[in-house]
Amino acid sequence: MIGPVQIEAKVHFVVDDNQLGCAVVGLTVGNAVTEAEILHAIGQTLTAAKQQFAKVELMDANTFFNAVVVAERTGRRGRFAVPASFQFDVERVAEDALATVTKESE
Repeated sequence: MIGPVQIEAKVHFVVDDNQLGCAVVGLTVGNAVTEAEILHAIGQTLTAAKQQFAKVELMDANTFFNAVVVAERTGRRGRFAVPASFQFDVERVAEDALATVTKESE
């Protein structure tokens, strides 16, 4: 145990007609989390969302940076350049995340 902490992950996604969605997933209490646990939380979120919406995708880096990071930290809306260090392969993340859920159900 590392201490009196509760760790949650906010998983941001886009559904149907470009509506933004977010789910908060509880990960652990008192302990650090691993990348595998985070991927599993993303996979569970995508699986659950796909039961409710016709189209579900994780937010890409540009949408996430502008709609979440900039908007939540500054209150500003707009299209800002995404820092190079902020890029990620959204399709790879989704694929890896969904694979953790598939393994669990086998």
